[in-house]
Amino acid sequence: MALTDYYCVFNRLRGTSLVSPEDLRQACRQFGKLGFAFGLATIGAVTVVQMQGGLDTNSLNVTALLQQHAYLTAGILARSHRVSAIVAAAWLAEEEARGQVARDESIEGLRYYPNRFLSG
Repeated sequence: MALTDYYCVFNRLRGTSLVSPEDLRQACRQFGKLGFAFGLATIGAVTVVQMQGGLDTNSLNVTALLQQHAYLTAGILARSHRVSAIVAAAWLAEEEARGQVARDESIEGLRYYPNRFLSG
């Protein structure tokens, strides 16, 4: 879950006794030291709260997903990995930076395809 979403959920549950964004970020940084099963991670430019050993961009198999779908969008990736669309968009941006996918921006939206330019 994106840290911004986590902040909203956390404060909604607290009701009127709200926590500042920086206090929550500092608390999340302590999760690992306290032995919690989750902690902070960064995916692209997005900071997320995730389970330790959870999904990261190294475990993301874009090739397998592209074989199932003609193209990828943040929505497709979010549904298949059960993450928010913001996190999925950050994953796809990282995959594009690595050269694994090529992006197509059109009136239909942002879609990612296999990068055939680098595959020879």
